[in-house]
Amino acid sequence: MEFENVIIINCNEEILPYVKSMHENIEEERRLFYVGITRTSQNLWLDHCRFMRNRSMDPSRFLYEMGVLREMTPDDYKVGEKVKHISFGLGEISYLDKESIEIVFANNTKRKFDVMVLLRNDMISKV
Repeated sequence: MEFENVIIINCNEEILPYVKSMHENIEEERRLFYVGITRTSQNLWLDHCRFMRNRSMDPSRFLYEMGVLREMTPDDYKVGEKVKHISFGLGEISYLDKESIEIVFANNTKRKFDVMVLLRNDMISKV
């Protein structure tokens, strides 16, 4: 059985794989996920949330195993690159190392951040 569009929501740890199946039935959870993603003939959407019921949620390990999701690292950015900060808006990276990032925003306002905090919380994105 095939469908033109397949949408799988809540691809989060403790949901997919289910928390009670993580240790004993992980291969069955993986198989069911595989069956779901192979039912599409055209489009596949995989969705995960960052928070649920005021609790931080991690993406499902299956998304990482598939290679469709990976954590951004400081190496993915470079000095001079344009970025968008979730609160401060558009800016340009003026300094970057493994621990900190400095971004120049409108009106020449410079802000320095812990780079991993920004990346892990999706607070900056490339423009």
